[in-house]
Amino acid sequence: MKLRLVALYALSCVVMLVSAQESMITISKDSRLSKEEQLEGKAAVVFISKSEELVISTTVNKDPICDTPQKTAQGFEYRMVLDISGGRDRIFNISKKGTTFSEKTGQILLEADRCIGFNVEIVNNPITMETSDEGGYYIQSGNGWALIEINSEIKLDLTYSPDLRAIHKSGLSKAGTYVDSLIIKVSDLHDMTEDLKEKTVSLELLNAQYDSLLEKQASDAEIDALEKKIDITKDEVEKMSDKLNHLTYISIKGEGTNERTIEQADVLALNSKEKRAYKVMALLKTVSVFKTKYEEMVNQAVSHKNSRDYAAAKMYYENAAQSEGASESDKQAALQSAQQMDKLAKFKAETDATADKLYELSANNRVVNKEAFIKMIDDMVERYNALHMETGDKFYQDEAQRLLKEKGNLGFVFKGRCVIGEYKGGSLQETPLTNVRIYGSQSSNCEDMDKKDYLHKGELITTVTDPDGRYSLTLKPGQYKTLIFEATHDKKIKKNKHVSVEGRTDDRNVKIRFAKD
Repeated sequence: MKLRLVALYALSCVVMLVSAQESMITISKDSRLSKEEQLEGKAAVVFISKSEELVISTTVNKDPICDTPQKTAQGFEYRMVLDISGGRDRIFNISKKGTTFSEKTGQILLEADRCIGFNVEIVNNPITMETSDEGGYYIQSGNGWALIEINSEIKLDLTYSPDLRAIHKSGLSKAGTYVDSLIIKVSDLHDMTEDLKEKTVSLELLNAQYDSLLEKQASDAEIDALEKKIDITKDEVEKMSDKLNHLTYISIKGEGTNERTIEQADVLALNSKEKRAYKVMALLKTVSVFKTKYEEMVNQAVSHKNSRDYAAAKMYYENAAQSEGASESDKQAALQSAQQMDKLAKFKAETDATADKLYELSANNRVVNKEAFIKMIDDMVERYNALHMETGDKFYQDEAQRLLKEKGNLGFVFKGRCVIGEYKGGSLQETPLTNVRIYGSQSSNCEDMDKKDYLHKGELITTVTDPDGRYSLTLKPGQYKTLIFEATHDKKIKKNKHVSVEGRTDDRNVKIRFAKD
């Protein structure tokens, strides 16, 4: 239906923030540099930068590589005149000599006898940020509070929402490094996340009602009334998502550095009295002098291969084969390496796509299908091992071992069907029951849980929407003592159902049979 993807709203916002912080080179179009020129049907592109250490190429092998700028009043001008008789589309790759920093422009449509211009800026002091082993417990501020600590060799500016209940402290460590401490009331964020989850479930239920009305060919008045409820609930979900994204946006930036952000998932995963530590490091920059253009291109290819950007490495190997100073054996070796990089790039792209799916599942691992989850982990481990064998990069070996450990820590599967049981003609007949809400409770006293008005059902886990009434949960041992199944729409159902999961660690298949009055 039309509103099914609303639950992914928060995730898409996070993805945009993460991708934005990775760029060390920024490219912006400058209309002031665009003009008509007599180029005999060719097209021109001009890049203006304060750096004289750029290398600019395209994805078309026959196009020239530009790395010798002209000094102008605006800075350094990199000018390329391109033959577009074979096609006007180009993607430009801008990199800095002696580093792995590079950025692509995206698809650009060139015009004959016309020059278009861009400005290129490079981050002078690029930084990277990663989690530190110095995390642990933070008990100073009591329940509901958690600590994010950032340790850096350079002074940083920490940016976060003024609406976030947070306390910022900064100072120097005994080792002389800068320490920024952000103490956050994470219980507020957890409450907001649960509210958003419940509101999203409400939206899913309204969508299910909408589908049912359409099937029953309900009146226009009924459908219009429900559509208004759906629109209102959708708007509430979007506003709650926006607010949560706003509150969890935490970034750091130093003088002349790029911006780094703490991922929203990491902020929301903070538990009460937990300390999460990060360390910020400057990325080392080296400038090498090469005897030939071939050596420079091969060096760039190796640098990109080492940084796992195999698509860029392929392009540089191909450029090396066409470069000045390359012997016939050099060309053959470069082209063979380009073919290897092409295979690696495609395999890594498939692996990254699988990793994204695995992340989405693990982010909601209480309601994931365990068999599918394990199969995906096994596939990822096999892929990482293959990449490690091919490249020798220990990173892939470490990732494979991490996933195997995660697989060993998986919970147990509790699955089955929800049905309505009725005796007809002396025999029991069962029909699937959908839209059953499943709650997880910390109470083991189930005497009153059967009542329709039971107010302490615990935490809403999921809503069964399978047309066959099936449900499947992956639960952590000790996470809940009781599961409560509530039939939300059928008023003829006598009472709720409950099942004890206290002390359970192995998989179980349970049919939940409801009875009518």
